Parts: sequence; structure tokens; C-alpha cells
Amino acid sequence: MALEVQDGTFYMVQLPDGKTLHQSEDEAIEYLRDRAEDVDPETDDVNVVRVSVENEDWTVAEMSWQNIALRLMGGE
Repeated sequence: MALEVQDGTFYMVQLPDGKTLHQSEDEAIEYLRDRAEDVDPETDDVNVVRVSVENEDWTVAEMSWQNIALRLMGGE
């Protein structure tokens, strides 16, 4: 399986049952939204990570939960 990366950026969603890669932030948030019912916010390790590649420079940054919550609620 191959993931085509546009603009050198992709997103990884980490849920208790595994990790998945996504082409866009919208796609990653939608994937998280679709599986939110199966997640226990008190004990489960859940993250959305943005990975950007420019030439040989890689940037890995975890999205803040404030931004994720706003996106999940449709506020952004």
C-alpha cells in the first residue's frame, strides 16, 4: 500500500487499536471522529501527528487537543 503525499505533509492518527496515515488534516480528524465512540479519553492513548517533509528536513508535531476538539466539534 502506498500513500501519496501532497505538499510533503501527511498525518498519523494513533488510536488504541493501531496507527493510520492520512493525506490531509481533514481526513485524519474525520477518521478520529468516526472512531471516537470506541475511545476511552481517561485511559486510551490517542494522538494526531503532522509530519512535514521539505528536502531532507522532517518536522513531526503533535496536534494540540484544543485544536482537535475544535475540529471535532466543527468549530474550525
